[in-house]
Amino acid sequence: MEKYNEPHTEKIYNHTMEAISMGHPIMLTYERNKVNKNTRRRDALSLYDKNKNNRRPTSTESLDEYPFPSTVEGGEKSHVVPFPKSEQQIQAGGLGGLVTANDLKTGIK
Repeated sequence: MEKYNEPHTEKIYNHTMEAISMGHPIMLTYERNKVNKNTRRRDALSLYDKNKNNRRPTSTESLDEYPFPSTVEGGEKSHVVPFPKSEQQIQAGGLGGLVTANDLKTGIK
């Protein structure tokens, strides 16, 4: 697996590469609908929570999903792992910037 040299989101990058190597799609389909996004996030996290063997996030972590809940491919089959909130915030800003700068619409891959 390729390693990421940028120190700011290395763990999330490696998580994404791991999820892809497990068969999750590389090509994702963006969807603007926030209700659907929230439903996919809830579905992914509820399955994670049901598995008592999964490590619970610490107070400085939150759960990261791949595929992202803002994509049609996200949801209950997403790969979910706890990561530092600081990396999550950087990733969220980057993804939000990508969406805004490119005026992404639902259905864009």
